[in-house]
Amino acid sequence: MKRWIASMMVFLIAAVFITAIPTSALAADDLIVSPWAKEEIERAQALGFVPELFEEYGTLDAARLKDYTVPITREQFVEVAVDFVAFQQHCDSYTFHEMAKKYLVQMGDDYRYSIKKVFLDGNDTASLAYYLGLVKGKGEGKFDPKALTTRQEAAVILARAYEICGGTISEDMADALRFTDNEKIADWAKESVSAMASLNVMRDIGDGSFAPADDLTVEQCIVSFLRLYENAPVSRKNDNVKPLLTYEQGIEHVITRSDSQHIRNMIHGPAATFIRMDLHGMLRAGSSLWFVYLDGGVQHLPPAAVNKQWGLTPAQELEDLRFSEDGRLFYYTATIKEDVIGYGDGEENLTEKGIYHVTVDVDTCKYWVSKEELPE
Repeated sequence: MKRWIASMMVFLIAAVFITAIPTSALAADDLIVSPWAKEEIERAQALGFVPELFEEYGTLDAARLKDYTVPITREQFVEVAVDFVAFQQHCDSYTFHEMAKKYLVQMGDDYRYSIKKVFLDGNDTASLAYYLGLVKGKGEGKFDPKALTTRQEAAVILARAYEICGGTISEDMADALRFTDNEKIADWAKESVSAMASLNVMRDIGDGSFAPADDLTVEQCIVSFLRLYENAPVSRKNDNVKPLLTYEQGIEHVITRSDSQHIRNMIHGPAATFIRMDLHGMLRAGSSLWFVYLDGGVQHLPPAAVNKQWGLTPAQELEDLRFSEDGRLFYYTATIKEDVIGYGDGEENLTEKGIYHVTVDVDTCKYWVSKEELPE
């Protein structure tokens, strides 16, 4: 996800199949991770939870971009947290940011979908995190984005992310502190630390202590959110997350993103609706593919085969569009009559001519392709 995926920061995050949805460009073996974290980082990548270390924020130099053992800043951690909420809400990161600003928070007056700034020193995502209830700031309008995130601060934001998605902190969780340095944990963080320990999301540092004031690392951040997804009783994994957005809002968002767009296809399935939108413009026409889920989620579906350098255009017909009977898969066929060549470095062949039969996993948007040659 740039961001937990198209971001996970920026984030959220990679799963690379031969024809799967592109998320992070980094494979597990390209990352510098601690031995204890490697297996969980790989699982996180498969789900789309691993960022490309947020280089566009300029907080890490080029030599460290693949080092996940370094401390994570407050700005970066909050980016991951917002993208985690997006994932739990069945949305891709970018679309969730757009829809959250549009439907869930106060809008600014200067731009149609701008968000009202909360912090003097925080970006739009920090403001969005505030409106969602993930952060409160440091007081006096300050967010302190470049400060490093402590382990107890991380526990509080993890607990809030869980509650935003419908989870509750029970008394048993709140009374589960069992670290040798409990007295060092701040009062405002004890319940959250206890809850995250109870869910096996955060653990001791190897000697029985929690080390609440220690800096959290990037790999610890990713692993903690992965464990929250895997271990918590309320999770998208268990199909019981509280929706923040509605199906109707998702449909409205997709079909009103531009006055120049119109619906080419709308196909309803048991769990989602597939929509193809065509954009006609003087300079560059394009088409976009979407799933809008009955649970309120929205995901953009990159096309498996493009007919122009910039992607899919209205001139490209998609045929045999349909859901499987159980709604878990979606199918379409695209015929590309000429090779599509990109004019960047190396003049990459974006799509070879041929007939592409595409199968999409509706829940994850990962897809697989079989290709046959064009008839003579």
